[in-house]
Amino acid sequence: MNDKAKLFGHSIYRLIAGEDLSREQTRDLFAEILRGEQTDIHQGAFLSAITAKGPSPREIAGAWQAIYDLDTVKVSPNTPKPLLDNCGTGMDSFKTFNISTCSGIVAARAASALPDMAQGPSPPVAARSISGKPLVLMWSVRLKPSEKALKQAVSDFLTE
Repeated sequence: MNDKAKLFGHSIYRLIAGEDLSREQTRDLFAEILRGEQTDIHQGAFLSAITAKGPSPREIAGAWQAIYDLDTVKVSPNTPKPLLDNCGTGMDSFKTFNISTCSGIVAARAASALPDMAQGPSPPVAARSISGKPLVLMWSVRLKPSEKALKQAVSDFLTE
């Protein structure tokens, strides 16, 4: 076993023991997962351990930073109006209503236009929630536009 795998495993043991990780440690561990540098077993054990312990605010921030740095398309359209990101996670296990989709539709209707909506694949827990994804599909709104199409849709929508 290499040193990186041993250090990753040690972090799992710390989480199981109820210890919090620093923001930087959590960022680095999530980055290893996102880059595919850890085995499936290590990934599952880490995610289970941090979930069972309950993530601290620093751990949440570190995970977010890794996702933002490595797995987020940064879009900076040149628009005359402010830009609002109305994106929910869809990770509600209480079967509640997904309000972000509805509020996006209301906001788009208020502006008399329905722009392309980017929504990633829903995690398994979201399948138990009432999601707006079927509504958006019914209206034939494109859910996974390319980066170029997304930039163009946002720019077009905000310059109308």
